Amino acid sequence: MEEILFSQASLILLFPFFPTCSWLLCARAEFTAFPHFLLSRLLIWRRIGKIIMESLISRSSGITMNPWTSPQDIQNQLQSFGSNICLIAGDKSYTFQDIDETSAKLADSLYQKGVSMGDILGIYGFSPEETYFILFALWKLEAIPLPLNHYWPLDKVQKHIHQLSSSFLLHKKTPTLFDSSHTFSYSLERISDNSLNNKNISNLLFTSSSTGKPKGVCHTFSNHFYSAMGSYQNIPFHQGHRWALTLPLYHVGGLSLIFRSLLKGGTLVIPKGKEKPGNPSFSQFLNKNKITHLSFVPTQLKRFMLNLNILPSSISAILVGGAPIPKRLIIEGLKKGLPLYPTYGMTEMASQICTAPKETPLQFLCQTLGKTLPFREVKISEDGEILVKGKVLFPFYLTELGLQKPALQKGWYPTRDLGTLTEEGYLIWKGRKDNLFISGGENIHPEEIEKTLLDFDEIEEAIVLPQKDPEYGQVPIAFIRCSSSLSYSEMEKKLALHLPTFMIPRKFYPFPKDFPKGLKINRKELIKWWEKNSPLERSR
Repeated sequence: MEEILFSQASLILLFPFFPTCSWLLCARAEFTAFPHFLLSRLLIWRRIGKIIMESLISRSSGITMNPWTSPQDIQNQLQSFGSNICLIAGDKSYTFQDIDETSAKLADSLYQKGVSMGDILGIYGFSPEETYFILFALWKLEAIPLPLNHYWPLDKVQKHIHQLSSSFLLHKKTPTLFDSSHTFSYSLERISDNSLNNKNISNLLFTSSSTGKPKGVCHTFSNHFYSAMGSYQNIPFHQGHRWALTLPLYHVGGLSLIFRSLLKGGTLVIPKGKEKPGNPSFSQFLNKNKITHLSFVPTQLKRFMLNLNILPSSISAILVGGAPIPKRLIIEGLKKGLPLYPTYGMTEMASQICTAPKETPLQFLCQTLGKTLPFREVKISEDGEILVKGKVLFPFYLTELGLQKPALQKGWYPTRDLGTLTEEGYLIWKGRKDNLFISGGENIHPEEIEKTLLDFDEIEEAIVLPQKDPEYGQVPIAFIRCSSSLSYSEMEKKLALHLPTFMIPRKFYPFPKDFPKGLKINRKELIKWWEKNSPLERSR
């Protein structure tokens, strides 16, 4: 017989739908060997109960349950917060009304040059402040923005957007997009006549693919609405709060902050110039602007902590994700009083999927990436792959072949990540399914070695790759960026305390000088570079 457990809350939700089964209330809260003929019905009602509970949670927070479905909903949010501060960039502050009015002027300028509803515009080379206004201008035109990595060379950008048949490439013509009189200066290059006739599409973001060809993840306004809603339940962000925009807007972690701001009227603050997490001036930036929220990838967090003397009292939440988080980094952060929230997310799920709840026990904070947020679902497949679904899941990719729906497994999106769920519902991330390689019959997850390397104070960044070997098939090598020099023997001794011999990299290399920069090291691009430049290849 099947076994199923129900909480008292579940029974209360089920009771109105089973009037002939009032005996349920007199039974224990846990049932075993439950009659099979009721099992399917109860599972259906338990899912309905989950939906009802999400609705009650949202209403208790004072958030409307009407999801955003078009650019008009974004317009409504701007108007509803009016004179409240929306964006701060240096000494300039913009209200929601300012954003509305200035982006309307830019929208008119773009319209006069031929941009219209459904057009796809690549956005390249602009500052975060300028990109912010461009996004709102394009939404007014019901056009679709595609923010691009400004570290990419222009020829690569042009190649990618041609492959996707984007409508235009918008890039900088002069040092600033607009001056004090709001006169706009930019270059607009027509790429194709392609457009997407779907008002619910909010944006495209590039993501890597196994073929190496670019894929654009299509997000909808409702994806971002439910992403912001679920995030808010765990980390409130509303009027009076200030979130530092430390992640780029071509990254889903940065873009999602715009929608969190729109949800409840919180303010985004853009660091200027040298105000970066690794510089002493960043602490001055935090104090000056009374920052309450921060988002970091682990490398940024490590640099921030190295220059941190006293944590500003205004900081209430630091979201950390995007890459494996070393255990030691979490422990040292907690010792410094940092309110850390490890998180697991991805572009295809419009940012966060799981995040540590407030006051998570230490053992879970150091080893897991939190619990599933509202409007998302997570399960583990038989082979250990993390599967996800929910209201935040993207509807389709844009490829060189046009719009393509993602390949789902009975409604679940396969993330290619490996992991487990604890009995308490915490997610443990183990690595990428497609990064695993075999050395002498032993499975090696590069991320395990990388996390160990990043626990060393001297190492700022690390990527482990497989190198062909005549005896073992493949052996690990590592690219590292250090704050101080370390010899191979020193590195080997340190690693031997934490890893088996077959997991210790055979060689250590500095990252190539000509390798493209970004928020994270692109593993696939580094593999391609290494295949062309490794000593083995050069000797052939």
